[in-house]
Amino acid sequence: MRSRFVSCALVALLVLNLFMVLVKIQPVLAASTITILPDGSIQPPTASIQRSGSSYTLTENITFNNPGFESAIRIECSNITFDGNGFALNNANSKCIYVIYATNVTIKNTTIKNAGSIGIYFYQCYNCTVAQNFLTNCSLNGYAGAIQFSDSKYFNVTQNTITELRGRYYGSVAIASGGEYHNISNNQIYNVYHGISISSHDSIVQGNIIKNASNDAIMVLAAQDTLFLDNNVSDSGVGLDLGFESQSNTISGNIVNNSRYYGIKLSGGCQYTTIIENNVTNTWETVQGFGFGIYVQAPSYYVTVSKNYVMNNAAYGVMISGESGQSVTENYIANNGVAGLRFEGGNEPGTNGLISRNFVTNNSLGGIQVGSSNYTTIWGNTVVNNKATYRGGIELSNVYHSRIYDNKILNNTRGFYLDNFGYSSIYHNHITDNSLQVYIPPYPGVLANTWDDGYPSGGNYWSNYTGADLYKGPN
Repeated sequence: MRSRFVSCALVALLVLNLFMVLVKIQPVLAASTITILPDGSIQPPTASIQRSGSSYTLTENITFNNPGFESAIRIECSNITFDGNGFALNNANSKCIYVIYATNVTIKNTTIKNAGSIGIYFYQCYNCTVAQNFLTNCSLNGYAGAIQFSDSKYFNVTQNTITELRGRYYGSVAIASGGEYHNISNNQIYNVYHGISISSHDSIVQGNIIKNASNDAIMVLAAQDTLFLDNNVSDSGVGLDLGFESQSNTISGNIVNNSRYYGIKLSGGCQYTTIIENNVTNTWETVQGFGFGIYVQAPSYYVTVSKNYVMNNAAYGVMISGESGQSVTENYIANNGVAGLRFEGGNEPGTNGLISRNFVTNNSLGGIQVGSSNYTTIWGNTVVNNKATYRGGIELSNVYHSRIYDNKILNNTRGFYLDNFGYSSIYHNHITDNSLQVYIPPYPGVLANTWDDGYPSGGNYWSNYTGADLYKGPN
């Protein structure tokens, strides 16, 4: 009898606990915007937010359905922490959290669902943190996104999870023009239109995971002196897209895989940009003009592409179409569907293009292609096993006043392919076991070139040369 009583009591206790949990998770319907005023007071005082000094803690889920709301929660107070405590805010009509004219505000541990425009929005704020929040289905009205700053400085956005966004402009994390000194790091972003959209200077975007951004995973507009480091980007339209005269930025240590159009793209007059030590693979769109691993579009100036692994892209591994001062050095470029490296531009003395110490192998339509370029230096590259039927290990077309030396050109269909090439020097190259060592099309256009650096420096090594050298020895 006693055990039956205990069993009934336990069942009753479990039912009561379940009832309390259900009560807790049911959202409260809010009648008006909840405001944390500049003096720290909460309006209305009955809102489901508990205050303890400078800490404000959400105590239950809240749903806002009034179309007239500018935001669900409005924060006007500085030096506070808003802790969502794992609870959810829903506002299908506008913003969920709006912070305005405030300093040193932290938003953390909040779940934000179904925001009509922006999940968390800061306007003219300073030194704020957005951390460990979960945002989903923001931008139901098709504009804005999850987290946005406007005219703000010194922001830290870290360890947030952002998913299922429909906005087609700002994307999931956006920093509007005028922002500066931001840190966007270690966020996880999935199934969005744009991932991170940044127009800022002196900022850092680091360690983010972005997957399934249908347009740009990272979109950069007029940014300056900003670092893009160690991000992992996959299955997106464009991995990193820099434009609108962005300058003096560094892109380093990123893994960019399975992009549709471009892995890393620079356009719109980018200057003084360094792309170094990235892994860019499997860009897949085969429509002409897409499928590039790294693409630098004219006009662009003084771009350095160095020490990257660029492999298995549908078109060019690296495509440089710029103006002055471009350099491509120490990259591993392999198994791309068109050529490994295409280099165009750079026509003024003293602004030489540089292609140096790259390892270029097993590309379908040629190793290194240089076109419409003067005063270019090509030295110390290894170009091997590029088996295009009509192309070369190194192809030079409309190239003048250039130097090509100390390259190893091995086992390609054609070692050199020369078309409208002149007033240049070719020496100290190892031209070995190519099906055809040099190919010149059957019409005029190759003229006044030097294949020897003079004695005792010497000329080129040819694996099929059987004659005797005219000179040997130091004298």
